[in-house]
Amino acid sequence: MTKWILRIHLVVVIGTVFAEPIGWGDPVLVDRRADEYATCCHEGESRLYAVTASLKAPFAKNVATEAEIAIVYSDMGKFTRRVVADVTLGPAEQQFPLHPSISVLANEILISWQETLPQGGASGIYYVYSASGVEGLSPKQVLPATAGKLNAILPLAKMTGTGKHIIFYQEPAGTNRFRLTAANGAGGQFYGTTTVAEISGATRGALFPAVLRRGNRLDILYQNRAESTLIDDIFRSFSLDGGASWAGNVRITSNGAQNFSARMTDAKDKLIFVWQSNPDKVWSIFAAPEGQEPLRVSENAAPSYLPAIVAGSDTVVTAWQDTRNGAPQIYARFIDRPDNPFVGVDHRVTRDGIAARPLEFARIGARPYLFYGCGPALCLRETDTTADPVGIFSRTHALGKISKASDAVFQWPKPNDISGIESYAWVIDDQKETDPDLYNLNARATQITIPGLNGGAYYLHIKYRDKAGNVSPVKHYPFVVDSIPPSRPIITSTTHENGIPDSRQDVVIRFSAADDSGIQTYRYAFAEKLPRQFTETTSSTELAFSNVPVGKYIFAVEAVDLGGNVSERAFYRVEIGANERNDLTIRHNAEADVITRPDITFTIEDNGARGIAEVYQQSGFDIRDPFKGKKAPIEANENIYTVRLKNLERGISVISLGIVYADGTRAAPRHFYFDSNDPRARKKFQFTDIDYEKVVMPKERDAIQVGGRAELISSKFDRGILEIRLDYRPPKKVKVKGFVWEIASAERIPQGEINFSAPVEYIYLQKPGNYFLNAKTLFKGPERQQFTYDSRVIEVPDVRKEFRRQVYQALGIALAVLALLALWQRKRIAFYAGAWA
Repeated sequence: MTKWILRIHLVVVIGTVFAEPIGWGDPVLVDRRADEYATCCHEGESRLYAVTASLKAPFAKNVATEAEIAIVYSDMGKFTRRVVADVTLGPAEQQFPLHPSISVLANEILISWQETLPQGGASGIYYVYSASGVEGLSPKQVLPATAGKLNAILPLAKMTGTGKHIIFYQEPAGTNRFRLTAANGAGGQFYGTTTVAEISGATRGALFPAVLRRGNRLDILYQNRAESTLIDDIFRSFSLDGGASWAGNVRITSNGAQNFSARMTDAKDKLIFVWQSNPDKVWSIFAAPEGQEPLRVSENAAPSYLPAIVAGSDTVVTAWQDTRNGAPQIYARFIDRPDNPFVGVDHRVTRDGIAARPLEFARIGARPYLFYGCGPALCLRETDTTADPVGIFSRTHALGKISKASDAVFQWPKPNDISGIESYAWVIDDQKETDPDLYNLNARATQITIPGLNGGAYYLHIKYRDKAGNVSPVKHYPFVVDSIPPSRPIITSTTHENGIPDSRQDVVIRFSAADDSGIQTYRYAFAEKLPRQFTETTSSTELAFSNVPVGKYIFAVEAVDLGGNVSERAFYRVEIGANERNDLTIRHNAEADVITRPDITFTIEDNGARGIAEVYQQSGFDIRDPFKGKKAPIEANENIYTVRLKNLERGISVISLGIVYADGTRAAPRHFYFDSNDPRARKKFQFTDIDYEKVVMPKERDAIQVGGRAELISSKFDRGILEIRLDYRPPKKVKVKGFVWEIASAERIPQGEINFSAPVEYIYLQKPGNYFLNAKTLFKGPERQQFTYDSRVIEVPDVRKEFRRQVYQALGIALAVLALLALWQRKRIAFYAGAWA
C-alpha cells in the first residue's frame, strides 16, 4: 500500500494455510459494515473514495427499513468514514437495494442513490454534492427529473468536468421498454435530461455496468436483450461533448451466448472491455481490446462472474469471483503478462468467505486497488502494477560531487515491493540515458562495488524487475572520478615583478590553474617564511595585499580541484624596498617558465636611460653570482637591449644575468627560474632559495635502558637445515623495530639493516664446522640508539666422514662374523677340502 492507507490485517480462521499472493498487497479494512458499495475513481484521483449503504438493523418484512449512506476515504494513512444521509424505506415484503454511486473530481464530490418504495408507491433518485471536499457535502436532495416517478432506478453519478456532472438512471419508456437517461447539471444543480439509449425491458442485470471519462468524452457500457433470441449482449454508447448529446450504441459482443456485467478501462491508447459470458453453458470471463477479438481470461470449469478490470501503469489486470473450490473466492490475471508464472495465469487473490458482491477497481495515480466484500465489511488490496525506482546513493561518490576515489561503492535501501524483487539490471558507462537489458544482480543485493575506475564522467544505470513482472524506471546516477591533480598554478603580478624590488606596498597577485573537473579552491600563503601547511583559501584568482611592510616575501599557491586533488605549489617572490632595480624591465620568450628549446632571448628595457655596457650570464642549477659567468652579446635599439643565449644544456633550472651600466656600476643580479626535469636540480620545479618555517619537533620521553645481552635466539638444527626464531619482549612503552642476524665464524654484534622477516627463517648449512648465530634487536623511539644482542654456537657435523665411519664399522663386523663361522666349521671345511683333493 501507499503511505495514504493504513494496513489493517484481517484475521480469518481457515483450515488450510494461504500464502499472500504475488502481485497483491495485504488486505486492508475499509468499512466494517457495507451492505452495498461503490468506489471512485477509475481515472485516478489523489485519494481513494467509497460510498457504502448499510442497514441500521436487520431487514424485517412489512417494517420500515432504516439505512445510512456513508462516504469512506483515505486520509493521512487511514480510512475515515462520514455519514452523509439517512434513508427510511417504507414497509415491504422484500428489501430494495439503494444502489449507491460516487464520483470525485479534485475537490468536487457527487454521491447518488435510489430510494425505491413498494410497487405502486413513489420513488426517486437522491444525491448530495460538494465543491469543497468531504466537509462541504450538502443535505440530500431529490433529482428533480425523478421526483414522484415510478421505477427511476439504478443511478450512476459521474463528474464530467470542473463544476459539471451527470447522474445516469433507468426509467420506463413504454411497454416492455426502458430508457437510459442522463440528468445534466452543474454546481450541485440539475437542469435537464438527455436520452442515452433505449433497451428491452426483459434485460437482466445491471444496465450501467461502467462509465469512463476521458477529457470531454464519456463512454458507457450497457447490456440489451434481443427480443427475438432473448440473448443479452454488451453495447457501447459515447458522448464527445461531456454528456450533452449521445451517439454510438455499438455492439461489443455477438457470440450467441449470454453476456453480462461489462466493465472497461483506459489503457493509454485504447479501451479494454471485460465481461462474463456462457458460451459453454458455464459462466467464464472474457476480455477484448477495442476493435479486437475477445480473449478467454478464466479457463476453469467452475462458474466465473462479476468481473472488474483496471489499467495500472503498463499492465492490465482483471479480477472476478468464482466457486471452483466451493466457496466464493476472488481470482485474477494480468492479461498482458502471459509468460509470468505468478500473475500471468489464474491466481487466487483472497481466502474463502468473501461476500458475493461486485468487485470494483479504483486508482491513486497509476496504482490500482481492488475493493471487494469481505463478509459484512468492505476491504481492498493494492494491485502490484508498478515498481518504484531504486533509491541509490554513494558514500564514495556523492551525487553532484566529484571524487578522486577510483573504487566506487553504490548502495540503496531494499525497495519495498509488494511482490518481492526478482533481480536487478545495471550497467556503468558514459551515456546519460542507457537502459540496461541484462539482469545480472540477485534480488538480495543492496550494494555494488566498481573498482579501478579511470578519471572521467560516468553514469550508473540500475533498475529491477519484481516477481509480478513490473520493471522499475531506470535510475541514472551521474558521478565523476578525478584522480589527476590540477596543473601547477601560473602566477603573475600587475604591481611587482618576480624577485624585483619595488617600493610600492600594495601588492596585487594573479594566478590560475587548469583541471578537467574544475578548480574548487586555492590554498595560499604570503610570508617571509612559508608555513608547512597552507590554511588560507580563496576561490578567486586574484589577491590584493595592502600596506605590506618593507622586506622580502614569498607568495605560494596550490590548486585543489573538485575531486580533492592538490596541485604542485607555485611560488612568486615579492620584495618591498628601494626600487633601483625598476630601472630595468627584463622579459624572456619562454612560455610558462618552461624552456623547450636550446636557446632563449631576453629583452632588457633601460627605464632609467643609464645605458648598458655589458651583460654576463650563467646557467645551471643554483646560480648566485652571474658576473663570474660568460659575457653575452648585446644588440641595442635605443633603450631596448636584446640578449640571445644559445646552446643551453638540457635540464637547466636557473639562468642568471649580471648587468653592467655604462658608468661601470653593476645592477643587482637577476635570477630566472625554470622547470627542470634534470635529477641534478636540487629542488625541482621550485625556486632554489625558498625557506620554510622550521617545525619544532615535540620533545621525546627519556629513554629506558634496555641495551645489552638478552635472550633473543631460539634455534634448531636438523639434517642440514637450521631453523631460526628471534623474539624479544621489551619493557612497556619500548617498541621493537626489527632484528638483524648473521651466521659468522666468531661471536660478534651483527651490523646492517633489518633482515629478519619473522616469524621463522630457515638456512641450509652443509660445510662441517662450528658457526656462530649472532643477532641483535633495533628499537624505535627514544631507545633507537640502543640494542640488545645474543649469540648461539651451531655445530655442523661432517656427514661424509660419519658415513665412512659407519660403513667401515659395518664391514669390520661382517669380517669378524665370517672369521667366527670359519673357526666353528673348520673340521667340516678340512673334510671337504681333503675329499676334493
